[in-house]
Parts: sequence; C-alpha cells; structure tokens
Amino acid sequence: MFKSKCLLLCLCFFVGSHATGNLVPFIDKCEWNDKSCLMASSQKAIGPFCDGLPALGVPPMDPMKLKNVKLHEGDLKVLFSDMAVTGARKLKVLKVERDINKHTLKIAGECPIEVSGEYDASGQLLFTPVTGKGPFKVICKLIYLEVNAELKTVVGPDGIKYWKIGKFTHSYDSKGKCTFHFEKLFGGNKVEAEQFTKLLNDNDKDIIKTLGKPMVNALLTNMVDHVQTFCSKVPADQLEK
Repeated sequence: MFKSKCLLLCLCFFVGSHATGNLVPFIDKCEWNDKSCLMASSQKAIGPFCDGLPALGVPPMDPMKLKNVKLHEGDLKVLFSDMAVTGARKLKVLKVERDINKHTLKIAGECPIEVSGEYDASGQLLFTPVTGKGPFKVICKLIYLEVNAELKTVVGPDGIKYWKIGKFTHSYDSKGKCTFHFEKLFGGNKVEAEQFTKLLNDNDKDIIKTLGKPMVNALLTNMVDHVQTFCSKVPADQLEK
C-alpha cells in the first residue's frame, strides 16, 4: 500500500543527486554513465529529502501524510484516513539507470515501512466477512520497489530548460514479514478480531497486494508532485554533468 513511497523517494534522490551550486550543496554531481556515482549520490541525498527542502518547495517525506484513500474491490470497501507513512530514511538504493535516447529513468530500492492511521471497512476479504472502524497500523520489515518513469527536458516560461517527469509504471514485492493491526474490528468482538487478525498476518503478501492498490496510486501521485516541484525549481544544466 505504501511501498511506492520509498521508490518515489528514490526518484527524488536520483534527481537531486545531480544538482550543483547553492540550490543543493549536499549533493555530488555525476556523469550519467557512472552508475556507482549515481547510486552513492542518491543514497547520500536520502536524509535531506526526508527532512524536506523548503527553499525549493519540497515538503518533508518522512513521515509522509495522506488524508483519504478509498479501496473498492469486489465486495470489500475500505476508507483509509489521516495516515502517516514512515521508513523512507532507511531506504537502500539498489539501482539507478537512465536512457537518454529513450528519455527513461529506472530506479530500484528497498526499505522497511510503517503505516498508521484510521480505517472504516465493510465487505469481504479472503472470502471472510469483515466490518470495523478505528485505528490501524501496518509494519513491513522490507519492501523491494522498482519504478520506470519518463524523464524529459522542457523549456520553461523563463526560457530555461528544466526536467519534467512524465508517465511512470511501478512494481513491488514484500521481501520480509508484514504485520497488520486493526482496532475495533467486528464491533469490538475480541474473538472474531483475533481470528481475523491471524488470517491477515498468515496471508500478509496477498493482503498487501489487495489493500495496497489505492495507497500506491495516492502515494505515487503525491511523490511525483514533489519531484516535479523540485525539477521545476532547478534548471536542467544544474542537474546534468
């Protein structure tokens, strides 16, 4: 659900890892074909991006706040709200590749993630009826993520060239255990709640795929907006060596 947050953060770090001058003095500049430099620079940028870059209009990314995200799949309806997503500071960058001719960028990384907030659910999950409304928390020990995005250079209104993030696709996989805790399930019936929670935790990979779809879309949209804000403030000639 929240996995793509880490991956889009990796995109942020990659974009930032080529900036020079006073805008981002904490970044080392690399040649596009120097993969080891790209990965090292991207890794170095994680902390500053998680803290936020107010001078560039980039808000903090750990924690990431999400308000309302809806899931409607089959008979299952869930509203997630007032969420906080943490863990991006522990992101490990595994791959950074750019194809200049195809205008594409590929990034991959892995990190632990924790999501907490409120939920309101009704319907069926894993062929089991479920109802509940209250606080929830999901903790995943390790998530692998990969994103492929369009990355083009455009001329801004000021006549200066900037980067622009276009369409993107993503994939993800749980490499460690995910645990789920939903309070106030079944109107407070502890027996049913414990049985259902065990069902969730015994089938964590399937549950992440089901509950994660709307979260992924919301997180990616949010993160891409942040990346584009950064790109719109930093000229392309400060992002390429």
